[in-house]
Amino acid sequence: EYKERIVHLMTVPLIQSTLYYAHIRQYRKFKDENERQKASAEGALYAASILPLIHFCYEFDGDTRSQEDSHILYQNMKATSTTTDFKAVKMAIERNYYCLRISCDDIGGLYDPLTKEYSTHDWPCVDPFKKDIGDMETTLVTILGLISFLTVVTCCFLPCRRRRLLKRGEDIPPVEDDNQIMLHAES
Repeated sequence: EYKERIVHLMTVPLIQSTLYYAHIRQYRKFKDENERQKASAEGALYAASILPLIHFCYEFDGDTRSQEDSHILYQNMKATSTTTDFKAVKMAIERNYYCLRISCDDIGGLYDPLTKEYSTHDWPCVDPFKKDIGDMETTLVTILGLISFLTVVTCCFLPCRRRRLLKRGEDIPPVEDDNQIMLHAES
């Protein structure tokens, strides 16, 4: 179990580097052609290291999207590519996080320590599963609150009703035999 988790986490720096170089290739203004070629070669190297993993997701899941994602990654990150669509690369990789057994929290985003903010183009993603859990927690709290409210209202309303009936001199409806209620509840 631990070994498998470690193996999956070993892909994290490869993905982070691929995203970093995709970001550089699209948004950085290079000083000269040599600097651009160096960034292209390094980005292609990191992308080449995760391409087989994303292709494996296609083999594993049979999802044709993984095959398309590996094609998007290849076309944008190959060394000879003249343009890079960072958002397309990021989405292509993120769609395969589940198959790669990693999460958005593992990858993070491109953080600038000077400004102490994430890059405007590379905020960390949010795991859909985590979002669903948050929604479930909110729903559960709402349901429990509603049940608590109804319990309090019922416990306050019934004794008040009995007192009102007694004050008016009206008959209180008979309560069923406790033994019948208990037997009925047990069956």
